[in-house]
Amino acid sequence: MKTKKLQVAEKLVDWLAPACDRTATLNILKHARDKGEHDLALRAIARAEKQAELIMKLLGELDETPQINLTVVNSQQWIDMRTVLLAALQPYPDARIAVAQALQQVEG
Repeated sequence: MKTKKLQVAEKLVDWLAPACDRTATLNILKHARDKGEHDLALRAIARAEKQAELIMKLLGELDETPQINLTVVNSQQWIDMRTVLLAALQPYPDARIAVAQALQQVEG
């Protein structure tokens, strides 16, 4: 059974279909390639990408969650933090060893 959100998205896609006429865009692209009109071809490609993106957004198939990749293992701030952490655990040797081993696994 379709959710209400999916039903609304599908209706929007149907409503926008004439404006997002993929066939027309691809015909323009083919014409531009055949005639060597590279600027027009690039614009048609950009238009096709925007059309696909819009439809995917409306259907909820595009993950727009920001992706953040950080490498902190070799940063000076991480090295300082690790040093302070292990120093603070000096009075607790078992905990210090466990933390050091866990950090080694993460740091590779």
